[in-house]
Amino acid sequence: MSVWTPVVATAIPVVMFALWLEYFRKDWQTEDEPEAAIARLRLAGLLVTTLQLVIFLSLSPMRQESSLAGMVGLWVALAGLVTQRVMQARMEAAIFRSARPSEMLEKMSSSGARVLGSQMLWAFAGVVVYLGLLGLSLGSTAVAIAYFRLEGWKALAALGAGTVIGYSLALASNFVLSPWFLRRIIPGRELPEGELRGRLAGWFASTGTPEPEFRMMDPQARGLANAWVTGLAWLRGPLRPVLWLSAPLVSQLSPTELEAVIKHEIVHLKKNHLTQRFALAWAMSLLVLITLASALALAAWLPPQHVGPVLPAFSIFLAAALVWGSLKTLEEQAHLHELEADLCSITELGARASALAAALKKVAQINGESVSATHPSLAARLQALEPLLLREGDDRNEDDRDEDLDQAA
Repeated sequence: MSVWTPVVATAIPVVMFALWLEYFRKDWQTEDEPEAAIARLRLAGLLVTTLQLVIFLSLSPMRQESSLAGMVGLWVALAGLVTQRVMQARMEAAIFRSARPSEMLEKMSSSGARVLGSQMLWAFAGVVVYLGLLGLSLGSTAVAIAYFRLEGWKALAALGAGTVIGYSLALASNFVLSPWFLRRIIPGRELPEGELRGRLAGWFASTGTPEPEFRMMDPQARGLANAWVTGLAWLRGPLRPVLWLSAPLVSQLSPTELEAVIKHEIVHLKKNHLTQRFALAWAMSLLVLITLASALALAAWLPPQHVGPVLPAFSIFLAAALVWGSLKTLEEQAHLHELEADLCSITELGARASALAAALKKVAQINGESVSATHPSLAARLQALEPLLLREGDDRNEDDRDEDLDQAA
C-alpha cells in the first residue's frame, strides 16, 4: 500500500468542506437567523471532523505496515483538522459581522445562549441520525458477508452495495426529516388563526395543494424579507412541509404581492422540486463516491514505485473538480426551479406578473443586492417575466378600451 494513500484520503474531506463553504457563503451572510447559520456551519465542521477521524482509524492496518505511512497519515490528518478549523472560524466571524453585533451578543447571552445550545443539540442529533443510518447499513452488510461467507469480488460488491444503501438512507433523512429538525433549530412559532392564516389557507385550497404548516420566523431576527418551503410535498403528519414566513415580508408586501410570492412557493410543492433536488443530489454524490473510491483503490493497490506524487495530486484535483461540478449542477437546477416557479405561479396559478415583479424588487430592496446561491439574480428573474408583463399590460389596455367603448355607448 502506497505512502501517498493517507494524503489522498485525508485531503478529500477538507477539499469538500472548502468548496461547500465557498458555495454557501452568500446564503450564510444573508441568513435571517445568524445563530442558525452558525449552528449549520458547526454541524458541517463536526461532520468533516468525524469523517477525518473515521478515515484515520480505517488506515490503521497501513500504519502498522509502514512507520513512514503512519507518520505521514498523522501529520496530514492534523494539518487537515487545523485547516478546516481555521476556515470554519473565519466563516463564523464573517456571519457575526454581517449581522447586527449588538443583537448577536444579546442572543448569545442568558436565554439566547440556551436557544443556541438547543440548536447545537438538535444539529448534533441530526449527525447521529445521519451516521447511524450509514453505520447500520455497513454493519448489516458486514454481518451478511460473514454469514454467507462471501469472499473476493462478491464481498467487495456487497460492501459497495451496503455503502450506497447507507449513504442513500442518510441523504434521504436530510430531506425527509428537515421539517421536523428545522422546527427545533430555527426560532419561530406556528402561525395562529387569523386573517393572514385564512388568506394563506385560501390560496393553497384554490390551487388544490394540501395545506402545509405555516410558521412565522422569530420577529427578532435580522430584518430580511423571506418566504420558503421545506419538506417533501407528499409527506404528511409531523413530516409534512412547512411554509416559513418572515415579518418584514408580510408587513412590506401588498396583498396581491404576497399572494404572488406564496403561489411561487406553492409551485415548488406542486412540481415536487425538493424531490427532484434530492434525486439529483443523490445521483451526483453517488458519482463522486464511486469515482473517489476508485481513485483510492488504485492508489492503494498499485505498487509504491508506480504511484509517486502524481496520482495523489490527481486524485485531490479530481475530488475538487467533482465536488465543484456537482455543486454547480445543483445550483443550476435550483435556478431553473426558481424561474419555473416564477412563471408557473402566473401562467398556472393566476398570480399577477406585475405583482410578482414588484414583490421581487421590494425583497431585493429590503435584503440588499446579495444573490443567493440557490436563486437567480433579480435581473435574470425580471427578464424572464418580461413577456408576461408585456402581455398583462396589453390585456389591461384592451380592458380599458372596452370599458371606454361601453361608457361611450
